[in-house]
Amino acid sequence: MSENGDRNFSMAELSKFCRDNDGRNLCFAGWAENILEDWLGWHWEHGNVYCVCNGADLVTLAVGWKVFERDLDDHIVRYWGPPKKDGDCFYVSDLISTDQGGVGVAIQEFAKRHPGWRKLKLYARRHDRLKLMTAGLLERLCKSQAE
Repeated sequence: MSENGDRNFSMAELSKFCRDNDGRNLCFAGWAENILEDWLGWHWEHGNVYCVCNGADLVTLAVGWKVFERDLDDHIVRYWGPPKKDGDCFYVSDLISTDQGGVGVAIQEFAKRHPGWRKLKLYARRHDRLKLMTAGLLERLCKSQAE
């Protein structure tokens, strides 16, 4: 299992993966297809998309970026905010996976792209509420995937 490496995905492929594997319909319910593809493309261009493959199959897609904590309640920043190199936190917008091992690989790729990540506050939204995650949680997820 590896991060997408040299594979370039079309936004239609990524969108289809999201639609097919968001079993609870929590991530993109109500999004028009063209908007979802534009959103994924915008984040792909900014380096905010993490894709993990098992062979040729996409198994995990995650989207997240560095922002300033003070901006997390801003609707624009939450969906279309450009990453901030000097941001003080990392926002995990969405994570869809069909393979638990893919989550660990996505976290490892995140750690490579953001070497100082342990110093950042890590946030995600669950049930439309902002949740603070710990570095230890991500490390445990990575470790449990390796076992």
